[in-house]
Amino acid sequence: MNEPELTTIFENAYQEVTKKQPKKGKIKAEFYPYAGIKETIRKRNNKIITRVSDIFQDAPYGVIWAIAIVMISKIEKKNYSQEYNRIIRDHINSDKIRERHKTIRKTRGRNRKQITQGEHYDLNESFKRVNQRYFENQLKKPNITWGKRKTYNKFGHYDETHNIVLISKTLDNKKIPEFFLDFIMYHELLHTKQKTIYKNGRRRIHTRRFKKQEKKYEKYEQSTALMKKISRQKRV
Repeated sequence: MNEPELTTIFENAYQEVTKKQPKKGKIKAEFYPYAGIKETIRKRNNKIITRVSDIFQDAPYGVIWAIAIVMISKIEKKNYSQEYNRIIRDHINSDKIRERHKTIRKTRGRNRKQITQGEHYDLNESFKRVNQRYFENQLKKPNITWGKRKTYNKFGHYDETHNIVLISKTLDNKKIPEFFLDFIMYHELLHTKQKTIYKNGRRRIHTRRFKKQEKKYEKYEQSTALMKKISRQKRV
């Protein structure tokens, strides 16, 4: 599919959602080489400008139509059927797109400088403690780094494509107990062992097996309670 065809689909979607014929040139749609699967849409000078990841360039018409309906509906603040989200999700979770996404992220993804020594904590030491206590020193060390900013709803992330464990800068704080930092490290290291599962078109990372293993952390109850407290207060 080329970009004039993409623009036409978005124009038709605009008419479907708003029941209005868009003026010529009101909508501009293009495929864009994002590092991941991403779509953006914005209004500027009474025009609608949208970019769709080029990973969708050879997607079936129905998938592109679903993307257009969802994006136009959101920017025009209209309701839409969740069936469109299902169509998009099923396409993204197909084996073909998952493999293509992984390849694109490897080639286009930015190289992140790994910073393990924080102001108060060293992530290498946290890894050593967790690996020794819970993995019998058998876990191969992934790339580990502190995040660039403080977050209060998500304290860690595992990037499977680049094998990177990222820990929120929020935890590099003297008020944060060591056991809580190690709990987040443990959680993310579990992801390195238990890979993502796709079932019925859905991506599952926190499976029953994962949650069972997570509860083996010695101070699981204290850690989850503290996590909820920090998330609620949005501060340490």
